[in-house]
Amino acid sequence: VSRLFASRSSRRHPRRSNATVSLLTYTHIFCCIGRKDSTFVPRRPDKDRLHRAGLGERRICFQGDFHSCQELTDCLYQNFPRLRTAGGYELFKTSGNTRNRQLSVIQCPNEGYTVQYLKEPTTMIHHSTIYIRPLQCNISLEQEGTEGPPNTYIGPLTPCLVCGEELPFSQIRQHNQSCSSWSFNCSKHTA
Repeated sequence: VSRLFASRSSRRHPRRSNATVSLLTYTHIFCCIGRKDSTFVPRRPDKDRLHRAGLGERRICFQGDFHSCQELTDCLYQNFPRLRTAGGYELFKTSGNTRNRQLSVIQCPNEGYTVQYLKEPTTMIHHSTIYIRPLQCNISLEQEGTEGPPNTYIGPLTPCLVCGEELPFSQIRQHNQSCSSWSFNCSKHTA
């Protein structure tokens, strides 16, 4: 009987010779807005424009020192590169009703924003989106170029039937409408 119970207890607590250390992560949705004077949550068309400019909403997974404001700032700059030129940033959360959602500032502690501070219950963020607003100057909302984020679709190069210039698929329709040598009749080429 003692052997039976001894074997069960050894099965319950197997020895781990190669214990792995798991790194702590903090995953949250951040939304970077472009104007330094924004006081409301961006509406759907504004969010689309922000997204095309490399801003807008992103789920960010932070991995590092939760007490370091510099590591949080570096992580935000890595995810929103245009934020670097804004002269700093402020963090906001939503307040108000669903129709008129205003942004209310998340007070910045003396050492700066840290992940540990954002996780504290006193900030009352919980699972709501954290909005990042530029501090000193607006961020350009011009669309990023072809070297933008990998999820920007521009398509393959397509030759213009009028002038022969090769352009990305996403730009060929606009180019075709403004092409200067438009003496070409497409009806001849349709079968």
